Amino acid sequence: MVSKRKVVLVLLSLMLLVSLKIIGENVEPREVKNATKGDIIEFNGLCVYSRGEFSVLSNGSIILKIPRALEEGEIYTIRGKLLDGEENFVHPLNITRSSPGFSMETLNGAYWEEGSKCYIFKDGERIRLNRCIEVQKGYLVEMKGIFYGDTFYIVGFEPKGRLEEPRDGYPLFVEGVVLYNRTFLTLWNGREEIKVYPPYGISAPLGARLQVLGIAKLHSTLTLYVNSPEDIKIARMAEKKPIGRESVGDIAFGNCQIISASTYLRLNCTHLKLYNGKGKIGDILKFEALRRKSSLYCLKCTIIRRREALENSICTPKKGIVKIEGKVSWVKVYKNGFGLANITDGKCWVLLKLRKSLNLSLEQNQSISAFGKFTRYRGMPAFEIASR
Repeated sequence: MVSKRKVVLVLLSLMLLVSLKIIGENVEPREVKNATKGDIIEFNGLCVYSRGEFSVLSNGSIILKIPRALEEGEIYTIRGKLLDGEENFVHPLNITRSSPGFSMETLNGAYWEEGSKCYIFKDGERIRLNRCIEVQKGYLVEMKGIFYGDTFYIVGFEPKGRLEEPRDGYPLFVEGVVLYNRTFLTLWNGREEIKVYPPYGISAPLGARLQVLGIAKLHSTLTLYVNSPEDIKIARMAEKKPIGRESVGDIAFGNCQIISASTYLRLNCTHLKLYNGKGKIGDILKFEALRRKSSLYCLKCTIIRRREALENSICTPKKGIVKIEGKVSWVKVYKNGFGLANITDGKCWVLLKLRKSLNLSLEQNQSISAFGKFTRYRGMPAFEIASR
């Protein structure tokens, strides 16, 4: 059974609270900065922290603490009694949601997200935000709000569109074709090469047209650092064009003859070196190759006609790489290592030039097939080969 003493204490407490509320409503409130313990104050601020029955409000310069559960990010007007002047701890008499009545800072920058955390890039500095907003990552935005610690609390914002020109330390959107895919990607955007450092384990195929969002660094080559796999997307493959009509970043295609073969191939249809292709001099190559600044890189290469299928041209000399077949009628080697071999086929003959570097020895009556091009030697018809 509740004692009479406890009932009296409860009634006295209720009477005290009611009297405080009545007094608070009839007393002209003071500003917090001029108030002392026991004064009635009124404060307009943003809730920057709330846990359990404890909340912190701020107007950008003054912090207020109250024993009530509020909603972070909301603006309140508090009327109450100052219980502790040093800590600005207030017993609230009246709490209402309201619009901001305090000065706010304005930030102009680029919006950014990393996982569940959000930031704004401003003048090369990354500032943490109290919440994420409905603005596309990397877009420019104007924000109004206040700082609490190192976090900017947003009261309002307005999107300003996409950043079109690169700024050091700012997010940037780029689109381009992958020219190289090593530890970093090299993109061609139609004007310049751009280095892109993707997240670990992320790459892209050569010739793919990518859409990339990253943080720009203005080195000698524009460089982008990408923090999320979601920020690299393949839009499509590069445009295909016939060989000779392509530009950097296009995929050239055609059927051409190999006229030189080493660590790269040379073709009879372009002055550009073709890398990553295999074949022998005289072979006909069907290819799709990525155009780089000064070369081609084979993406799909197939020999569609072997050089062995070429007709014997010893009697009908032609331009370009051809095949001759016949027998060695005689061989002569000079002191400097250079040699000549007379190759005959019926009434047709030609002098086969034997450079010392070929390290090739022929014997009389030996049947041979050679692949090369017709030339002249001291006014006589000759045939030159590039390799064995």
